[in-house]
Amino acid sequence: MPPRDKSSPTHLTGSPLFPERPEEPPAGPYFVHHPSPELDKIPTIVFIPGGAGLRRNAQRVWESYLSGEKSVASFRIIVPYSANLDFLEEFARTFAILDEVLACHGGDPENVHVAGVSNGGRAAFALMLQRPQRFKTLLGAPGEFPKVNPAEWARALQGKSVFNGVGEHDDNWKPEVKEPGPPGETLHECKPAHRLQARNL
Repeated sequence: MPPRDKSSPTHLTGSPLFPERPEEPPAGPYFVHHPSPELDKIPTIVFIPGGAGLRRNAQRVWESYLSGEKSVASFRIIVPYSANLDFLEEFARTFAILDEVLACHGGDPENVHVAGVSNGGRAAFALMLQRPQRFKTLLGAPGEFPKVNPAEWARALQGKSVFNGVGEHDDNWKPEVKEPGPPGETLHECKPAHRLQARNL
């Protein structure tokens, strides 16, 4: 078996670990980047791509935000993507992907983080609300809760670190994401806030 190239993410099907097969397994498709050196108890990041979440969106996430950072070598990074549909219509499949990666490659299930950009940020927030016990931290750039229910948010996010970034030039993003919440909610505005640039998370 040839050695795995750890400098780039590995596509599930066609990789040395997973030879070509006629059908994608239920969890696929996705990219996965393994840490170097590979360790069992390593933090895992599930990073959801933006747009429709297709394969090209996943590749763009890797190339634009992740691949140039030295710290990437310290994490196992999973970038799921949609085979045929908009990823937001099938994002719950992400849990099957996460289970598969942890079972096949190791990783600490108590040290899993979820993040996403644009539509991927929306999916990341929805994933956290759906199964908050699966994730330690949440990052959306920007993110959006799928429904207005602060009490549910508080229960799901208790004790977790959450970041929701909206650039000051992102005028077209939904106003409810940018506006402060009612008194009593913990919401801090960080300035200066800038549009995200490649490799500037």
